[in-house]
Amino acid sequence: MLDFYDYDDIYETPVYKDILSAITDTPTEYEELSDNTQKSIVEMLDTGEYIHTSFRINDISDITMQDYELALKTKSLAYEMLQKSEHGAEGLGKYSEYISDVANYRRDSGENFQGDLFHEIIAAKDGFNGIPHVLDEDEFEEASRGKTLLYRGLSASPDGKSAFEISEDFKYSDRFYHGLGLYGNGIYMSPREDIARCYSDGSYGSGITAFLDSDARIITYEDLLERKKRIDLDDGTDAGRLANEIISDNGRFAELCGYDAVSLDGYAGQEHILVLNRSKLTVKK
Repeated sequence: MLDFYDYDDIYETPVYKDILSAITDTPTEYEELSDNTQKSIVEMLDTGEYIHTSFRINDISDITMQDYELALKTKSLAYEMLQKSEHGAEGLGKYSEYISDVANYRRDSGENFQGDLFHEIIAAKDGFNGIPHVLDEDEFEEASRGKTLLYRGLSASPDGKSAFEISEDFKYSDRFYHGLGLYGNGIYMSPREDIARCYSDGSYGSGITAFLDSDARIITYEDLLERKKRIDLDDGTDAGRLANEIISDNGRFAELCGYDAVSLDGYAGQEHILVLNRSKLTVKK
């Protein structure tokens, strides 16, 4: 059977107070809803016939079990957020639009900007926010032989945090900050050190060197777009509309699909790697 999101403490952290209300112990209707939807999917797969569920897929002939799992997982998350949010689907949708504006149009995010909170919630629930494996220089050199090295340049943040402090947070903090970008939100790294340096302020500790674990699940950007265009979760309900907002970002969509990273692989001339699962990185101390 499919796994669904469980309640946890992420909603209780102060950074979410302006967007999501504190978690309560009040049960929701989603357990029954999800059970019924699962039964519909199992029956459809057994009989080969389409049975209406609470979401839509654009091309019924091309449905996979992974597509259904993504749809259920995202609708479950949207439903849970709506149960706990003080702002409703419209308010959460406006937050998503704001995040998109910052990412795509370089809109000023302000000093108190906390990154993509939707993405942070997904990462915490999927266990993608675990800290990376940190090795000292000699150990890293040994472990990285034959690996593709990835580099990330850092600059001081508008709120005064130094590049070194940001680097230390990335390596050791329980909180996994998700940055914004044109091709999706997450952590952008490059196999070219010279490209990464363009994003560094040149101060001490303003660079990160790492490699992805050999078992990391990586999808190319073009394959991700191909999969994404098949799916439409807006069934006319608040949960459906919010679910569509959640997957509107390519980084969130890839993470909900279970991928640890997205490779641009030459798309638009770019070779960046969008890292979604921090725990799949080994980082030089």
